[in-house]
Amino acid sequence: MKIKLLLLFPSMAALAVKAQLPVIESVLTPMESQKAMVMQRVGITDITVTYGRPAVKARKLWGALVPYNEGKPYPWRAGANENTVISFSTDVEIEGKELKAGIYGVHMIPAEKAWTVIFSSNSNSWGSFSYRPTEDAIRVEITPIPVQEKREFLAYEFADLTDSSATMKLVWENLSVPVKLHTDTRKNVVNKIDAEGRSSKGFAWEYWYSAASYLYFNNYRLDRALAYVSRAANADNNFSVLKLKSDILRKTNNVISADSVLTAALRTASFNEMTKSGIITFFANDYPRAKLLFETAYARFDHSFTVLYYLGKINAALGNKESAIKFYNEAQPFAINAQQKQSLDAAIKNM
Repeated sequence: MKIKLLLLFPSMAALAVKAQLPVIESVLTPMESQKAMVMQRVGITDITVTYGRPAVKARKLWGALVPYNEGKPYPWRAGANENTVISFSTDVEIEGKELKAGIYGVHMIPAEKAWTVIFSSNSNSWGSFSYRPTEDAIRVEITPIPVQEKREFLAYEFADLTDSSATMKLVWENLSVPVKLHTDTRKNVVNKIDAEGRSSKGFAWEYWYSAASYLYFNNYRLDRALAYVSRAANADNNFSVLKLKSDILRKTNNVISADSVLTAALRTASFNEMTKSGIITFFANDYPRAKLLFETAYARFDHSFTVLYYLGKINAALGNKESAIKFYNEAQPFAINAQQKQSLDAAIKNM
């Protein structure tokens, strides 16, 4: 019966045979222009370029293999094989133009002088053959610059790095096409803090302490810094948290509250916490508060070289010569190694 049905319906027979055939995948073989990838982190923004690397092979490139724009602006894939693809993990600016976080196809329109660099919302095409201007996210004009050392293989590189900017370069043969990138790193950090703070990380005081510290030391969004350190204090009202809260309040000119919080912090501070904080405050040239920290340590704990030496340094910086000499002299018996003795001798000589 089964045989008769198959003879009556040949299409069913074909389907039955097809269903039994294994799925055959194409074999991975080397491509002439091999695939490459480069990733650069700028601040906390990850930028990744994936591209094919053609070779010069003694060919004339510019205006020939890669034609110039002669009234017919047909774009070049700026690489080989598939789209050259670039991804940004946060919003960026390309030559001053805003571009949202995402994945983009890269195309270029070469010319003898100014090139057009295109970031397309389509990143899945084969080269630039199906390029559509309507899919452009942004276009920027770039003047290429000559390079001294000939580059046989096309490459993308990053240079001029800061924590918020970089220059992405396409380099091939004797030309470099530099594209300036910028990202608002501090804003990105705040966005990431707020997003991650909703996860399990937000239950740890250390998370909010480190968040507040970043904003404090970068003098950015101190209102948010105060909110973050307050969340840390709600979880653990320790010396480090209260000291940072005092610092933030002082930087926002809320001096009375800053002093009140610092006084509360000193009640529970250990010797190491107090002296470490005192040294940091001293090198920040905040001598009055450094004096308060070391005077509290002097009154509460056994005398030590560190406390006596820095009380001498602080009083010298404040112009209290007699007090400085007094503390230096008290420090003499506690100078137990060559480095301490040399530091003390140098401080006394500089009086």
